[in-house]
Amino acid sequence: MKVSAAKLVYDFARKSSATRGGSSNSHQIIEIVNYLNEALEIWFENRVKARETDDSIRNALRSFEVKAYKLTIENVNDKISRFEYPTNFYAKTNVYIECTKGCCEGIVKEIEPMIVQSDDLSSARRNTYQKSSFEWERLLADEAGSFMYLYHDGECIAKEGYLSYIRVPNRIEAPALCDDPYEDYDGKLITKNVDLEVDNTFDSNKIVDIAVLCASRDTTSSTEFQLQLSKITQIRNL
Repeated sequence: MKVSAAKLVYDFARKSSATRGGSSNSHQIIEIVNYLNEALEIWFENRVKARETDDSIRNALRSFEVKAYKLTIENVNDKISRFEYPTNFYAKTNVYIECTKGCCEGIVKEIEPMIVQSDDLSSARRNTYQKSSFEWERLLADEAGSFMYLYHDGECIAKEGYLSYIRVPNRIEAPALCDDPYEDYDGKLITKNVDLEVDNTFDSNKIVDIAVLCASRDTTSSTEFQLQLSKITQIRNL
């Protein structure tokens, strides 16, 4: 179950007043939402980095996982193909390319691309034991911009691809709490609340705590800010 945007705003206001010794909260709704979204980004980045070491962290990210997203493969030339990552892509969990070869009609192999550093790519493509091979199920690749490039070098045909990944969280929005028209950072009018996609109360509390800390940044030293942020986001407390 999602945590409502309204609850997050109210929790922020309550905690923000508490940290200021009971003074009234002067932040406008849009400012609060911006702090909440900044906190969400910090929390999310921390979670993604630590997901491989803790099952509970992987569970917290489950709502952001996309499985077997079908990729469109396009040919750059007769030796290179590529696909573009989705616009909401954040981190890859798995990818494989369905490959065929003219001499092996009817045989389709699922090959996981092997990312090669750009400095080593040219030599790997020339090396008999490293270059792409349909028989050995090897497909060299590298990444640039929003694309992954597949260097099959005519050794196979890249037909289709499937990507499993962690997507970017949707921004929190709370126009229902505002009397005036509510626009996002791109100037687009927002008319409906967008709730936090995290369904764990413990994690939502962490996000609010980070948001309150971000709001206090102007009145604390950078050292103190980093210290408090580390206390909130350290793995054992997540």
